[in-house]
Amino acid sequence: MAADKNKTDARIVDGTLVASFMGAEPPKVWRADMKNLATVALELQQKDSQYLLVMKNGGNAEIIASFNDRDSGTDALIALNDAMTGPVTTTATAAPAGGGAFGRFFKKLLKLVLWLVGIVVVIVIITSLISPLLPRIMGIGGDTGVRVNAVKSGAPVSADELFGE
Repeated sequence: MAADKNKTDARIVDGTLVASFMGAEPPKVWRADMKNLATVALELQQKDSQYLLVMKNGGNAEIIASFNDRDSGTDALIALNDAMTGPVTTTATAAPAGGGAFGRFFKKLLKLVLWLVGIVVVIVIITSLISPLLPRIMGIGGDTGVRVNAVKSGAPVSADELFGE
């Protein structure tokens, strides 16, 4: 799967803001420690035909990325905003080798077991709703209005006894 050439991706990982600006000139990946960004302003500034994504921290200004068009710069600013205001992503630091595949296997197994339990519960509920109706549907037990006469095999029986009239 090829990455979108003009896409900006930004997220916070373990207290670090990481952004990849694939639509910037030149394309780049940028990192900033969130501890140092207690008060920061991000803005898009136009300089000649370029749009500069600028970070102002205290009295310092840093050009993060340069874009050929305003839309790409605005998309990058929005991605940074979403990363800074969204949920924090952390990475596992002490995961055993192969732990990712092992965890995915058990996650899928758990989903399968939950699906099977759900299916059994639905079957039990349907059976409990239908079971009181089965004698009426099958004509077994209770007064169904049908007389059942026992006829022995091979014994002569009159039509009146057979048909119950």
